[in-house]
Amino acid sequence: MAKEVLSIHGSTLKADTLYEIQQKYDSSAPDGYKKYETSKALIEGIGNNEVVAVFNPYINVWDNGLFLESPLLKKAIPDDTARKIAFDNIKKYIIDPIESVRGVGSLRNTPDNNEFWDTFTVRLNRGRVFNTQDPIQLLQLYNLLLRRVIAPKELENSPVYMNAQYTIIDKDLSVDKETEKAERETKSYGLYYQLKTTNKEALINILNYIGINVKLEDSDANIDLAFKRYVGDKNNGVTNTKEFIDIAESYSTPKGKQLIGTYQKLKEMYADGTVELRGKTYFLGDIALGNSFKTSARIVVGDKEIKKAFSELLK
Repeated sequence: MAKEVLSIHGSTLKADTLYEIQQKYDSSAPDGYKKYETSKALIEGIGNNEVVAVFNPYINVWDNGLFLESPLLKKAIPDDTARKIAFDNIKKYIIDPIESVRGVGSLRNTPDNNEFWDTFTVRLNRGRVFNTQDPIQLLQLYNLLLRRVIAPKELENSPVYMNAQYTIIDKDLSVDKETEKAERETKSYGLYYQLKTTNKEALINILNYIGINVKLEDSDANIDLAFKRYVGDKNNGVTNTKEFIDIAESYSTPKGKQLIGTYQKLKEMYADGTVELRGKTYFLGDIALGNSFKTSARIVVGDKEIKKAFSELLK
């Protein structure tokens, strides 16, 4: 199993691991790039040359993250104890292996080593793979993450990595996640078509509950398209499939069926004036519910007194 070297800015970096560079999501990308969600040219080989360390004129050394009091390392890991533990790993997996080959002091951060750090650059482009079994490549990734030049895929929208142009993925984890994602999508479609065949009305109610506004009288093609867009949503597809599976499976239980039924009934009661929206809150008479039909349905089902009052109005 690959050893964790350190965790910085919410990202875990491991030894003996393959990491791949990918384009970073950019919602403001030019029209020609929007479907790819990036402003970076997707032609293979197009990329950036990045330095591996920057010179800090205030302390007159190269801030390469390879010394305990490195300003960049202190910013990434403010706690002294945690930073000491991280630095021990940096020494073990980066400094010692490199200096055993290049010579002790070859990574020194003083101005007399300017030539080394001035010319030590790394090429970043989509599809580039780093193998952190090589301590040089591990150093490159470490410093790029330390300076937030690249972002972990799962954190690409974090303000911490706002200026990053590329993301990195752990290729092994990526394969596992893609497999899990595909399995969830397959399960979602299986539950969808099962409900569509056996209880289409229940399916419509479930779709309405999760935010897909369709009607029983809509064509199958339109309902199918709405569900496909929901599952395939680039930003929320993973969350959406999980929600649909949870709700569809819970519908086979009395509580789940009651929740969906209550949700539909609250919408009907709002339409006929029995439920009112006052400000941002729905009211059943003098009883305050939630700020949405979904929240209100959960409140009704979960509170015995409110549930009793709700049932009385249905008689």
